[in-house]
Amino acid sequence: MQLFRNQAYQINPVKEPEEMDVRGISWTPLSESWDTADIMKKISSERVLRASRVLYTAILERAPWLIRDQKYHLKTYRQCANGKQLVDWIMKANPSIQVRNQAVGVWQVLVDEGLLVHVRQELNFQDKDMQFYRFLEASYGAESLSNSNEKDTEEDLQEALSLLNQLGPDALLTMALRKLPCQRSPEDLEVIYEELLHSKAVAHLSSSVSQEWHVLIHLELFYTKK
Repeated sequence: MQLFRNQAYQINPVKEPEEMDVRGISWTPLSESWDTADIMKKISSERVLRASRVLYTAILERAPWLIRDQKYHLKTYRQCANGKQLVDWIMKANPSIQVRNQAVGVWQVLVDEGLLVHVRQELNFQDKDMQFYRFLEASYGAESLSNSNEKDTEEDLQEALSLLNQLGPDALLTMALRKLPCQRSPEDLEVIYEELLHSKAVAHLSSSVSQEWHVLIHLELFYTKK
């Protein structure tokens, strides 16, 4: 029987009726819902959910003033935090996050997962005072976080930030590509160019050509910022 690498299988011992000896093994392909990519995505989402819970709890314990009623243009937005302060807080919480755009990537991961939501349902996280976001407490289940017997430690917080920081670059790239060309900031262009420089499409280029391309892209980026 031919087995395929891209298919998951369940192993079933084959026995004769009323006998204990195993006569053979049958291979039953599992349904597509058990596809490896789907399983890995589900595991990743669960880890991000856990990280979001840790961040939310840490903010409530260490900086509860971040989440409050915010007023803008005569309208009050209940129990939310502004983008700039979220970036400030996360950079202080983890010294390895040294660039503001890096912190934006961390929060963008949560926005993409639907765990941090803009008050006007915008898809891109913005590092601005007047952009407000809410943690979806309903996503954390019925159990109240404040009544939980488990207390997150500093190690839990750093582990959560490390995970989100690893996922941040992909989130930043997705966010940059989602924008119209006229909407992309110099930081967005830098993210896209850096990804191009490391793509497999240019792996075959000689070192001299690759260096020239690096110079060209960085010059274009420089003049774009001006």
